[in-house]
Parts: sequence; C-alpha cells; structure tokens
Amino acid sequence: MKIRSKILIYYNFIILSSIFILGGIILSSLNNYIIQNTVKRLSDRVLLSQEIYLPEYSAKNVENSFKEQAKTIALNLSKNNLHVRIYDKSGLLKDASSGIVVTYSLDNFKQSPAVDYALSGKNAYIIENDMIYFAVPVKADKQIIGAIEYIEPLNDELKIINYFKKMFIYSSLICLILVLIVGFYISNIITKPIKELDEAAKKFVPGNLNYLKIKSKDEIGSLSNSFNSMEKSINTYVYNIQSEKAKLDLVLSNINEGIAAISKNGEIIFKNPVIDSLGQNILETLINIKDSCFKYGHVVEDLNLKDKIFKIDASIHNDTCIIVIHDITSERQMINKQKNFVSNISHELKTPITAIMGYTELLKSEKEYDKMAVEYLYSESLRLKNLVLELLEVSRLDSYESKLDKRTVNLSQIVKSIVENMCHKASKYNIDIKNSIEEDIIAYLDANKISQSIINLIDNAIKYSNPGGTIQIKLYSENNFNIIEVKDSGIGISEEDKNKIFERFYRCENAKEIGGSGLGLPIVKEIIEKHGGSISVESELNKGSNFIIKLPQKMD
Repeated sequence: MKIRSKILIYYNFIILSSIFILGGIILSSLNNYIIQNTVKRLSDRVLLSQEIYLPEYSAKNVENSFKEQAKTIALNLSKNNLHVRIYDKSGLLKDASSGIVVTYSLDNFKQSPAVDYALSGKNAYIIENDMIYFAVPVKADKQIIGAIEYIEPLNDELKIINYFKKMFIYSSLICLILVLIVGFYISNIITKPIKELDEAAKKFVPGNLNYLKIKSKDEIGSLSNSFNSMEKSINTYVYNIQSEKAKLDLVLSNINEGIAAISKNGEIIFKNPVIDSLGQNILETLINIKDSCFKYGHVVEDLNLKDKIFKIDASIHNDTCIIVIHDITSERQMINKQKNFVSNISHELKTPITAIMGYTELLKSEKEYDKMAVEYLYSESLRLKNLVLELLEVSRLDSYESKLDKRTVNLSQIVKSIVENMCHKASKYNIDIKNSIEEDIIAYLDANKISQSIINLIDNAIKYSNPGGTIQIKLYSENNFNIIEVKDSGIGISEEDKNKIFERFYRCENAKEIGGSGLGLPIVKEIIEKHGGSISVESELNKGSNFIIKLPQKMD
C-alpha cells in the first residue's frame, strides 16, 4: 500500500472516528437529558397532586381507606390526560386514563419493576416500548401503604431524538465528503516529494547517481539534502572502491599463489590466473574443498596435480570460502631429501655398530683386556645404537612407513602397566612414582606407539630428576579428551627452551651434561599428533616439569 493511501486512510479514520465518538456522546447526553426532563416533569406533577392522595383518615384503617378511595384517586390524577395506576402491597387496585377507569383481566397483567422500587420507598422509572413508567410511594405516618404509577408515551421526545439522529447522519456524510477531499489534497502535497525521492532512489540501483532538486524547508527538504549528501559520498566511495579493486586485482593477478573465492551455493566469485593455469578439473576440486570448509570451518590439505604438490588452505569469511593454493613442490622435495638422508645414514650406521658391539662382547669374554676401555667402547656403542634406532623411528614417522595400528583398548590398564614397569627403574635412582589413574578409560589408538610415548616421558622424568624426587602420573577424561600428565620435580625447563624442546636434536642448556640425543620428545610429538592429539609442557627452572598429552576421545 502506498504512503498516500495510508495517509488518506489514517487521516479519514481519525477524523470520522472523532466525529462518531463525539456524535455518540452528544446523542447519548441528549437522550438522557430528554428522559430526565420528562421524569422531572412527572415528578413535579406528582408533587403538585400529592395532596389528593388521601383525605384525612384515622390511622387505624388507613390501608382500607386507601383501597376504598383508589378509584377516586386514580380518576382525579388522570384528569390531565395522564394514565395512572394505583397499587397497594398486594397488587393493582385501579387503572385510570384521562379520567376513565380502565378495566381488563388481571390474569395477563404484568407489574412494572418501577412499582416494586416505589413499594420499597423509592421513586423509580423505567422505559419500555417507547413508554415511560414513573412510580412513587404513598406514605401515611411514615408507613408505605401503596404506590402510584404514571405512564406516559415518549412520542414527542423520540421525535426530537430521531430528528437529531438524522441531522447527525447528514452532517457526518457531508463531513466525510469534505474530509476525503481535504485528505486527498493533503496526502498529495506530503507524498509528492517522497515520490520524487523514491524515483531518484530507484535510479541509484543501476548506478545513476543524480542530484535531487526538491525545494522544501520541512523534514522532506532535510531528507532531500541528506540524500544529495549521500549521493556525493557514494560517488566518492565508489571511485575509491573501484580504484582499490583495480589495485587488488593487479596484485592478485601477479601473485604466485592461486586464490579463489566461492560462495556457499558454489558460485565462483573470484579467481586469479594461477587458478586457471591448473586446468579445468581444479574447479571441481575447489567446490569439494568449499563443501568441506563450510562443514568444518577450516581446511588445510595437500593436493597432487601435474607432478606437483600444492598446499590448500581454505577458510570461511562472511559466508564466502576463501581458498589459497601454494606450490610447495620444492619444499617437499627438500624435506624428502633430508628424510632420505637420515634414513640412509641410519641404515649405514647400523651395520658397523652391530659389529662393534659384537667384538666388544668378545673382548669382554677374554681374561686379559683393558676393562675400562672396553666398557667405554661398549657404552658408546649402546649410545650410538639408541641414536640410530631413534633416527630410524623419526624417519619412519616422517615417511609414513610406520602406519598406526589403531584398536579399541583400555587405556587405564596400559598406563598402569607402564607405571608398574617403570617403578623398578625409578627405584634404582631413589625416585618415587605416584599415580592417579581414572578407571576403565576406553580409547581407540595404537597401543604400542602411545606406550612408547608415555615410557619416553617417564624415562626423561627419571633422567632429569634428582635422587629422592617424586614423579606423578595422571590419567583422566575431560572435555572430550583423554589426558595423560607426567610431572616430575627435576631440573625444569627455561622459558626460552620451552618453545624449542620438540625440535629435533635440540637439547636444553641445563641438560647437556646429561645423556640424550634430542630426538625423544620430537618422536613423542609426532606420535601424539598422528593420533589427532597434542602435547604441551608447563615448567620452571629447578621446580620440575609437567608434560600434558591430550588425546581425543572420538573414535574415527
């Protein structure tokens, strides 16, 4: 519905409602005034005629005298063209109209409620069938002995009321016509500039930003001025946006990464030339990545295409999936070279180490030998062997040669068994292991790999704790995670080292005098992350360390 129609309807509704409400109040007041005036007139007539109700009677037979004189009273009171009825407490005594007694069967007679009020001592009236029934009590020595009812038609009064009703209807119709004319004129004046604003706003949609000429000093004029100011601002903003967009397009077109923006319904909002260079099949891949991104919120994965490896990073921004494709072929080749080097050197070292250990054992079995030298040789060979085994483990984890053998297991039982076994080693160094293990925690994981991680952490805790120290092992479930904590009271880790201890071959300054290869914690981190979990550390120098493993409870 248009504003002009709304203004016209509301304006007419308010005016006409006011007219009808005011007219109803006036007519109602007029009606009450006429009725009350009629009642007053009858009441005055009663007061003038009340001396003829009863002559002087003795108090003893006043009620009988009233009954005997009822006819005379009725005739006297009805001489002035009145209709009068005389009642006592038992009912109607006489009925007279214009000086003539009316006779009819009392079987069909119905006493007016006004008479009941009069017999109780009150003046009363009612209006029925365009007739007014006015009743007053008759008293003798403060005793009500009967009632007199005056009946009068309201013909003249009703004519006056009907006349005013007709006048009101005619006046209302005239007012309605005038209100419609004036309302149409006013609404047209008000809505004309608004219509001009509407037409100008419609031209804004295709980009036709034109200055609006509306000469008015009211709110519409103010709105027009604001509209023109907005037009200037929008022109400036559009120019700036187009300029920035041109710069952005230039940058995105010359960037090495592929960038694409895809809406939720699969529409390609933007893609740079790098995306096109990857072939047409890439679009279907991007649509699948977009679906996963809207499902999980963020997607990072690798894509093998045209003998190259691309890293895809997709995230959601304002209901749009932004996908960045980065060529990581050279990086992966370098990493693979490093991994192959570690793997090859580890295999090459394994054979001579085995030979060294064999000959060392042979020397130990002989009677004459330099015991100290042989023991040193043997311990170093063990150390070299452990280093090679750790390198092999890292290599397998990196190259995915070591696949996780996930099964549903009782993690509580696994941790308990590890703690019992490690207690023997800890007791040799006068270190006490305490545990708090929640019962029957069921998990889906590779039991051997997780056991290797926990043993590694406990072994480190023993190695870096002082004699008489305490190690606390905890296992519990919290917020959809199974959490394992290994806390010691050893030498601790500095703030600088905390961010580097999970790097390969890195060793803390305060731990270099203690043996170790610097591969244990990186191996633990790799195993935990392959399970979809995480490992963190809380530590202070000389106050011990607390390693916290979080494994997701969800079985996938």
